[in-house]
Amino acid sequence: MVEQVHANQNGNLGISGTAASGGIVDRSEIAGNNTVGVDQGWSAGGAKWAGSYNNLLVENTSVHDNNGAGLWVDESDYNSTFTNNTVTNNSATGIFVEISYKALVNDNTVTGNGLGSAGWLWGSGIQVAASSDVEVTGNILKGNGNAISGIQQARGSGTLGPHLLQNFNVHGNTVSLGAGGSGIVTDTGDNSIFTSLNTHFTDNTWTSGTLEYPFAWNNVWLTVAQWKATGC
Repeated sequence: MVEQVHANQNGNLGISGTAASGGIVDRSEIAGNNTVGVDQGWSAGGAKWAGSYNNLLVENTSVHDNNGAGLWVDESDYNSTFTNNTVTNNSATGIFVEISYKALVNDNTVTGNGLGSAGWLWGSGIQVAASSDVEVTGNILKGNGNAISGIQQARGSGTLGPHLLQNFNVHGNTVSLGAGGSGIVTDTGDNSIFTSLNTHFTDNTWTSGTLEYPFAWNNVWLTVAQWKATGC
């Protein structure tokens, strides 16, 4: 359990955890970490929990200016909750759920993240990769590299079954797109994420950015008008 701490200016990660259960980060600050420049794609930035870490709660916390992702769960974590946090100016993804199971990302303010990441839909304010049963709701996003993304990958299986982007529910968010995009993509050729794996964007409010086609869905890039016409 970590409550009311300042995890700042550390060489790799501000906070990390593995193979445990019940951690709480509340009313804390996680800032300016990865001072030694560890590869952002490996394990670097604000905070990362991995290796079947269960029942994590991060709330009411300021996560900013980390060299890497802000908040990150990976490798078969289960039942993670990120709520009412302010996630700002992290060079990679703001909030990242990767090859894990069951997560709630709600009522966060996510701004200016992912501007140092590669394109496609990486470097999103909120990013979900090959994870199941993830709900993203009530968040405010503005000026991130990309906004909210779901990415299907060939990542095998973990402790609770295959790592698939399924039961991904994105609703009730307020999003200003900035220079990037949003939506769902696949790098496996598996199009079931668009037809049978229960992935949905509904009832979100979008403000258009600078891209003509900022939305990805069903292997097509869409304009704002086309995206809204799908019901998303």
